[in-house]
Amino acid sequence: MTRTTHLAGALGAVLLGVGIAAPGIAAPDIGAPTTADDGAIQSCLEPYFDAGRPGYDCIGAAFDACIAAAPSDTTVVMAACAERELGAWDGLLNVWYGILVDELDPDAADRLRALQRSWIGWRDARCAFEASLYDGGTLQGPATTLCRADATAVRALELSALVTQWVEVKP
Repeated sequence: MTRTTHLAGALGAVLLGVGIAAPGIAAPDIGAPTTADDGAIQSCLEPYFDAGRPGYDCIGAAFDACIAAAPSDTTVVMAACAERELGAWDGLLNVWYGILVDELDPDAADRLRALQRSWIGWRDARCAFEASLYDGGTLQGPATTLCRADATAVRALELSALVTQWVEVKP
């Protein structure tokens, strides 16, 4: 399979399988990303993937689309939109991680699992530190979730690059 096929397949699986229809947003749902959130990321990532580059500029695309469609930008709305951004990237991360685990030899897959467990600990510690900077303020929740979303997006894009590098050249 080509790089674009793997990445497009992952995008399609997540964006069609995880998203839910959201014709209009009165108040953003907390949790699962909507098709609009997923579409914002997909439309942003496609040109990057077609050019063979990671789409780091796409981090925040679902959050921005969610905020733009919301009736206000209250802390509650920001928190909901942050959760949806996190959910969209987490879905992509899990798809690309799954591709790697399935395609790598057993020893490499075990090392990837250990690395991923370490990364989760690092992400959580980093975001707990960032949360402490808000010291219980109203932005602590959204900031913490956006920290997790940003770190998850970066990791998802790292895994997509590994899919490109190692799945195509599998010995």
